[in-house]
Amino acid sequence: MAVLDTHKAVKMLTGSGFDESQAEALVGLVSTVHGELATKTDLSTGLQALELRMERRFSQLEKRFNQLTIQFVLLFVALAGVLAALELIPN
Repeated sequence: MAVLDTHKAVKMLTGSGFDESQAEALVGLVSTVHGELATKTDLSTGLQALELRMERRFSQLEKRFNQLTIQFVLLFVALAGVLAALELIPN
């Protein structure tokens, strides 16, 4: 994480027309929030973790879909067999 040079920030703000108390207040606020900001590395790491979880989940869903497809085909074959057997029964 990048370090905020508060002294330099106060100097820049006072050089731009802020009085010293305004500059210090603004830099204090930014310093407080600065520690809670996500860096590019934080975002990249989070994105990679999310992509991995999504890959795993989609893999699980694909396996389950394939299982259901097989079950459906077997059920259809069994139903076709039952219907064929029923047609063999004399009226």
